[in-house]
Amino acid sequence: MFGNLLPSRDRFRCMRNGHAMHRRKGLGGTMKGVVNIDDLRKLAKKRLPRAAYDFIEGGTDDEVGLVTNEQAFRLARILPRRLIDVSVRDQSATLFGRSYSSPIGIAPTGLAGMFRPRADMMLAEAARDANVPFVMSGASTGSIEDLGKLAPDHGLVPALLGQGPFDL
Repeated sequence: MFGNLLPSRDRFRCMRNGHAMHRRKGLGGTMKGVVNIDDLRKLAKKRLPRAAYDFIEGGTDDEVGLVTNEQAFRLARILPRRLIDVSVRDQSATLFGRSYSSPIGIAPTGLAGMFRPRADMMLAEAARDANVPFVMSGASTGSIEDLGKLAPDHGLVPALLGQGPFDL
């Protein structure tokens, strides 16, 4: 799925179902030189139509949610631990009674199909293949039935949130 975004060096070759992925005509590109989120934003701004970029980069309610999320991420700290044995690692987690390879998954991405055909399906497939959580957006461009067929035992969760303020 991400073959057209990965650097073209052999050590970063993307595999899917045992086959190397090849860049599709018209979808090409490279992430050479992209090392952080700001670089990724600049690249997206160059490549996407303005309406698509503004939709991804923006937030609802005068971007209050966007600012709140960015502030929360700034508070999180990932501290490296050095000189420890990492030959056996396990970041698996059980969420809602199902075991996943990682607690970090794919969050709801509304109107993902606006940016790439079948994007919702591709996100669900990637989550299934990596055994990570996937939450389907209430504004998905794919149907819940089609997404369910892709990964019937994966526990795809639809995000069905009501209108107005609420607390989780």
